[in-house]
Amino acid sequence: MTTLGFKAGVVLAPVGIINEFHEPPTFFGVERPDYHNVIIPTTWFGNGAAIFGSYKGLEYTFNVMEGLNNEKFTPASALRSGRRKGYMPDATDFMYTLRADYNVIPGLKAGASVTYNKARGDSTTMEFNLVELHAQFRKDGFHAVAEGAQISYNSGRVESSTGFYVDLGYEINKLFKSEWKFIPFVRYSSYNTAPTVRTNTLNPDSYAYNQIMFGINILPVDNVVIKADFSSKKRKSDDDETKSFNLGVGYMF
Repeated sequence: MTTLGFKAGVVLAPVGIINEFHEPPTFFGVERPDYHNVIIPTTWFGNGAAIFGSYKGLEYTFNVMEGLNNEKFTPASALRSGRRKGYMPDATDFMYTLRADYNVIPGLKAGASVTYNKARGDSTTMEFNLVELHAQFRKDGFHAVAEGAQISYNSGRVESSTGFYVDLGYEINKLFKSEWKFIPFVRYSSYNTAPTVRTNTLNPDSYAYNQIMFGINILPVDNVVIKADFSSKKRKSDDDETKSFNLGVGYMF
C-alpha cells in the first residue's frame, strides 16, 4: 500500500522519536529526556510544510520550515534558544529535514533524519547539520528505545554537540491479571553540548553529563498515565551530582 500526504501551517520538525508525538503517555519519565531538551530541542515547531508517505514498510517525510536564529545558540543549550516558534519567523533561509523510518520486523521500527539550515541572526549566519538515528521496539510487553544525534556547526565557538540515550522497560502486568499497565523502566543518557570547541575559553567537560534514571509508568487506560522517576545526573568536569525525584500525571491531548 502506498500513501502520500501533504501538510502546511505550523508544523513539528520530524526529528527524533518524541518531537512529533510528545504527549506524556508516549514516553518514559515525568519530563521528556534531557536529550530531547538540549540535543533535539523538543518541542520544535514553526511555520512550514511537509510531504510524507509510506511504501511497503518504509515511511518518509521531507519537511521545509522556518530557519533558526544562530545568535541565540549557546554552548549550554545548543540550538534550543534559536527556535523562532512560528510567531517571529525568518524565511530567508529555510530549514530542511529529510526523515526515513523502516518497520524492520513486527514491533521494531528504526530510522534516521538529516536536518540542514543556514541559521540567520540579526547580523551573522551559521550553517548547521543535525544527523540523528533512532530505534523503537515494543512487543510482548517489552519496551526499548535508543536515540543518538550529532550537530555540526560551520562557525562559532562550538564545533559540535552530541548525545544519546537508551530506555528499557517491561509491562509487569503481563505477570499478573490487571487491566492497568505497570511499566517500570531504566534509562541511561549521555550528552555534551560542546565536546569540540574553537576557543580555549570553553571547557568541553563543563557541558558533558551522564544520567541514570529509574521509574515507572502506570496507565489505567492507554491515553492516561501516572508517572514516577528518580535520577542521578553527573557533570564530567567536577563530578557535580544532581539527584531528583518526580511525580506526574499526563494524558493525550
